[in-house]
Amino acid sequence: MLITIIVIVILVIGVVLFFTIFKDEKSKFIGTWKNSSLGHTFTLYSDGTCYGTPALNILKSHGKWDVEDNRLVFYIGGSNNLTESYAFSFSNNDNTLTLSGGNLLKGDTNTYIYNKTTNETAPWSE
Repeated sequence: MLITIIVIVILVIGVVLFFTIFKDEKSKFIGTWKNSSLGHTFTLYSDGTCYGTPALNILKSHGKWDVEDNRLVFYIGGSNNLTESYAFSFSNNDNTLTLSGGNLLKGDTNTYIYNKTTNETAPWSE
């Protein structure tokens, strides 16, 4: 009986650790992100949609987002059907998002730092 209880406790701890360590990578992105120096804010919703304010005329309306091949990808759409992707990293307990290597501006070597301001769910998905 005691061995059964110990095995169950170990299994429960293992499951909790598994989901803590391997949580969905995309869930870290959900929310509103602000870059104060650019005056740019974008919101990534849990349903894969996004909305942003203009910065260099990138992501200034509704679009879609995803994580592919370790890059944050924006599908901006519009008449040019633009796609923009960035290498990313998180810091500050996943509250700071660093983007680099954008492909829309060829040769872009800048690094963009965004701070999370809120967690969001798409109001139209509820």
